Amino acid sequence: MRNELNDIILQVMRQCRNFFIHSQETGDFAVVNGRITLSETYKSGQYILLQDDINIVTGIYKISGINDIFPNDYLLDDEELNVEFEGNIYGLAIPPDFLILCKEILSVYKNPAMRISPYVSETVVNLHSHSKAVNKDTGAPLTWLELYQARFKPFIRMFPEVSI
Repeated sequence: MRNELNDIILQVMRQCRNFFIHSQETGDFAVVNGRITLSETYKSGQYILLQDDINIVTGIYKISGINDIFPNDYLLDDEELNVEFEGNIYGLAIPPDFLILCKEILSVYKNPAMRISPYVSETVVNLHSHSKAVNKDTGAPLTWLELYQARFKPFIRMFPEVSI
């Protein structure tokens, strides 16, 4: 079971083409019993981006303790528990406003009662008349990414920092 907030953070970072990279390590790494040893100093609570050559552990992780990036609520399957990989570990410096936005998106995404209505307007005069919020170009219903697009603007970069 993946950490849903980390997945939302990764999706929004991809959308913004901004991973807020602070530092980078490149080389061969090993996850042993769900723990990874990092050569640089990372702080508990800091987010990192793992990018491996075989996409087993690629993703955003929050460091929960020294050399422990997989918290108890993240269930590793057998192939992720002990794996060696070649790749990159990026130390991230994510702004608090960005994390707040991602947490809001997750709460809306997880709670149907809080979801933004897919309807722009509704008329109740003897008949119901609904107008769905749709993409102007495609006519398809808006996705959560499109609904929040305007709020991504302060974080958008021209070019991606990493290709993930």
